[in-house]
Amino acid sequence: IGTDIVGSQPRGTLYTGVTSNLYQRAREHREGLLKGFTQKYGCKQLFWWEAHETMDSAIRREKAIKHWVRRWKLNLIEEGNPHWLDLYPGLVPDGPLDLRAFNKIAAEAAEADRGRAQP
Repeated sequence: IGTDIVGSQPRGTLYTGVTSNLYQRAREHREGLLKGFTQKYGCKQLFWWEAHETMDSAIRREKAIKHWVRRWKLNLIEEGNPHWLDLYPGLVPDGPLDLRAFNKIAAEAAEADRGRAQP
């Protein structure tokens, strides 16, 4: 059970949602299977998620975030995912984020950033 933010691209269109199965929901967004806002605006990348003990808690958090100004949402994502990595590849079908996969992706992003910073 959790709250998530998917987007069209880093700092692009964002959508905040809630789910009882993060892997399935992220896959549905990624493959464009969900009709509505996320399909219309191409929100296919998982940029942030937060686990909750209960659906009520996840829904309260989702509703709160949906009322935030955009800058607060960007800050929330950038606190935990400064390189705006798509977290989907690090998910496993029946569990939380695979930290080894996430760390590999993060290291690749950091290396790419270093390469762009050099003249």
